[in-house]
Amino acid sequence: MVGLCVIFIGMVFMCSPVRATEDTVVRLGSDIVIEPGVEVQGIVSLGGSVRVYGQVREDVIAVGGSVFLGEDAIIFGNVVSVGGPVVKQPGAKVHGKITSVETTWISSLFSGFEVPELPKVHGFVSFIGFLLITLCIVALIPSTVGFISFNLEYDSLKTFAWGVLGTVLILPLVFIFIISIVGIVLIPVLVILVACAFLLGYVAVSQLVGKKITIAVKKPNKPIILETLLGVVVLSGIGLIPLLGWLVQTLAAVAGFGGVISSIIARRRKVRT
Repeated sequence: MVGLCVIFIGMVFMCSPVRATEDTVVRLGSDIVIEPGVEVQGIVSLGGSVRVYGQVREDVIAVGGSVFLGEDAIIFGNVVSVGGPVVKQPGAKVHGKITSVETTWISSLFSGFEVPELPKVHGFVSFIGFLLITLCIVALIPSTVGFISFNLEYDSLKTFAWGVLGTVLILPLVFIFIISIVGIVLIPVLVILVACAFLLGYVAVSQLVGKKITIAVKKPNKPIILETLLGVVVLSGIGLIPLLGWLVQTLAAVAGFGGVISSIIARRRKVRT
């Protein structure tokens, strides 16, 4: 589900390599290679690996990829990798600190900027697994799911706008954490929170879809668990339709994320008053 964030973020940043400041290499979704004899100011890679055979005057940072330092590599700053290892060959010199947070799912987050697979049916077992997760969420926090669903139903445009805005702001937040260095340790926390928000939002959208279906067939006021499971089945079925399924699930995921954000804001306002 988090992969959806990357799709929208990639659209904002055009998913293409860019040059930040002079001699500072910044790339999104592709590897960076500094050849022997080449000197750059700094390196920042999001969703790609870094291979250095030359010199870097400041820091080398990779999120969602690994860092490889050749035997002639010289790094005058720090080397930071979140989501992959730092491989340093004998002879490579790093004047700063080497920090590696090896978390494989962070690498998969950026992989290929693919459409999220959570609600898509890839087999009976995975589908049943997702139904069980949905069942647990609704059973544990039915009022929260209902509150988010309520906001989605009665303030659709606002919640969707919050979803788009929240999605677009994820990568800038990650980038700020990277620049601050200290905040790098918070990136896994951010990813977990976003993943949970998308999952919870999608469950709320499923409940709303199930509710609308029961009303349409003139059998309303069903238990929230049944409404949610019905919505999941319907959305998963739609997801099998080429293009249309992708579009519907994307809209559902963004709207659900916005519903979570909107609900958090609404509850905080209620507490203050």
